[in-house]
Amino acid sequence: GFSRYSVDERWLVPHFEKMLYDNAQLIELLALAWHRTHDPLYRQRANETVAWLAREMTAPGGAFTSSLDADSEGEEGKFYVWSRAEIDDVLGGDAAEFAAAYDVTAEGNFEGHTILNRLKDLPRNTSAGERNEKRLAALREKLLAARAKRIRPGLDDKVLADWNGQMIAALTRAALVFDEPEWIAMAQRAFAFIAEHMTRDDRLGHSWRDGRLLFPGLASDFAAMTRAALALHEATGERHYLDRALAWQHALERHYANPDNGGYFLTADDAEGLVVRPASTADDATPNANAVAAENLLRLAVLAGDDKWRTRADALFDGLLPAAAKNAFAHAALLNALDLRLQAHEVVVTGTGADAVRLATTALAQPWLNRIVVRAPNADALPTGHPARDKIAAAPATGAAFVCAGETCSLPVTTPEQLVALL
Repeated sequence: GFSRYSVDERWLVPHFEKMLYDNAQLIELLALAWHRTHDPLYRQRANETVAWLAREMTAPGGAFTSSLDADSEGEEGKFYVWSRAEIDDVLGGDAAEFAAAYDVTAEGNFEGHTILNRLKDLPRNTSAGERNEKRLAALREKLLAARAKRIRPGLDDKVLADWNGQMIAALTRAALVFDEPEWIAMAQRAFAFIAEHMTRDDRLGHSWRDGRLLFPGLASDFAAMTRAALALHEATGERHYLDRALAWQHALERHYANPDNGGYFLTADDAEGLVVRPASTADDATPNANAVAAENLLRLAVLAGDDKWRTRADALFDGLLPAAAKNAFAHAALLNALDLRLQAHEVVVTGTGADAVRLATTALAQPWLNRIVVRAPNADALPTGHPARDKIAAAPATGAAFVCAGETCSLPVTTPEQLVALL
């Protein structure tokens, strides 16, 4: 798991607090970085972060908790730092090797203790380096077991719908890139908890703890959980995720729509009255709800086969892009959604055989930034007027894929290699 930020110029000393939303965004980023570079470090970090999530941040019922405190026993970082004597005691004859790799000294590097770090430039990608990494990983496991006996930092165990939505989508999308089906299962368990315990009819609450639900939710809850539902629908092909996304989007339109700019207020029209309803369009530590909703609308247009959602997204862009033009940095997520509007390509996978499964798996393993995967076993699964409808009739029944942009679709391809090349 990743701490919130560094407090020094060397990136040695973290602020030891760990947040669910930071780690969700980093899991997505690690998947994208690994897909582009195939650097094994990115895959390793993703695996470690998901293991931390399962071990330390998963509540009974499968949803994810919010954060871990920075301090324990009144001392910041005490749970995470080590002394040379502790390293010697746990690792014995292997302690010197580990200390050399992780900068462990008698005097320490942080208030008399050592923050384990790899800031020294040591070879990792040679065969000898890879063997050494495996040995160091085994030694870290011993330290992890010893650390588990310490007094733990405080856990903020409330379940937040918006932060869970971010993590559910991250797990789902990273699982497809890394071929880790258990991550999708984790995401599904968290989603099921929120759908059951944090939803009333078609409306979400914001926070759940000990059976108490803070209701109604915020626009950020609807945007993040709709995004999660769409990610799970693409990954699994299961219709109930799309139905849930549609229900939540309709509720967002009814209770949060801002007629002044085409976006959304943060609070519902029937929530506790405020002097001013918040309606920020700028990103914070997480993408702004308006930007996430814009992406959702574009994906809904394709996955639900209904152009009204694309029209709704365009109204949002018309209203909010002037603010982005004045401050692009604060509206990066909105600009990413605009990029999806301009660059999206739809991968239509048809057929019912093993070839269709392989093609869908291949399409889903590509970066999700501007691809949307639609499963259409036959032409009737697509809306009337879809440019791929007529082409499906001539495609092999065992499976084929088309890549569509706007009103134009490619010729069918029938192998994963052809599809990757076309994309």
